[in-house]
Amino acid sequence: MSAGEAYCNGTLVRVVGPNFVAGLLIDPTTDRCIFAAPILRHLTGQPADKLRQGFRRLGWRATIVKRSILSAKAGDAA
Repeated sequence: MSAGEAYCNGTLVRVVGPNFVAGLLIDPTTDRCIFAAPILRHLTGQPADKLRQGFRRLGWRATIVKRSILSAKAGDAA
């Protein structure tokens, strides 16, 4: 890994609600949300099972986008 790059092993999840589309990242070792878009930031730290139940209860749709290592160079637009 060179300077300016960040790597994170996780599952990227796309969440669609009534007035938003956002993403969150699930850590495969702890099965918890480790990063979320600002509208979902309150979900950081929650276990995936609890997230699934909450999304179902609210009528939101969650789709796994990618299960892999995500990488980005510092300063790149997401």
